[in-house]
Amino acid sequence: KLRLEMAGPEEAKMGQQVAYRYIVTNDGSGDAQDVFIRTLLPEEGGLTHPAGRDLEYEIGTLPAGQQREIVLSVVAAAAGEHMAQAEVTGSGGVKDQAAWRTNIIGAQLQIVRRGPKRRFVGRTATYENIVSNETNFDAVDAQVTEFVPEGMDFISATKGGQYDPSTRKVVWRINRLAPDQQEL
Repeated sequence: KLRLEMAGPEEAKMGQQVAYRYIVTNDGSGDAQDVFIRTLLPEEGGLTHPAGRDLEYEIGTLPAGQQREIVLSVVAAAAGEHMAQAEVTGSGGVKDQAAWRTNIIGAQLQIVRRGPKRRFVGRTATYENIVSNETNFDAVDAQVTEFVPEGMDFISATKGGQYDPSTRKVVWRINRLAPDQQEL
């Protein structure tokens, strides 16, 4: 009799390596032959591996009373809750199944824009974009883009904002924003 246990992180950041640990145990009285672990990653692509979404690992023979530990590393590719499903099989039709759900957290930045709703012709106006990191990990390489409408002239931007007159866009880059922090 084969038994499969599977464990992994309950939460991971998008882009992070996610390691699933499998423990295969032969609880039978004889050696288990042709033992394989098959893992199916989610169809929607939340977890990815260079070899695809249907992965097999050959253990071969697992002697009675022994266990083998295997680690599979995949990449957290899309935000949301994703489930990896696994099955261990051996000759003679013995098998067991396991699954593990991991919540993949994407960057969750909140932006609030402050400034006047109306302006008189010829008068300047100041607008602020306040970006807050609403996650429990650093947001890295974020970008804020502001479009300057026709009829308005760009004067200046603080905090390294770069204006492109051909697209009428101002772009700010935020290299790192810690959890629960704000950038003006």
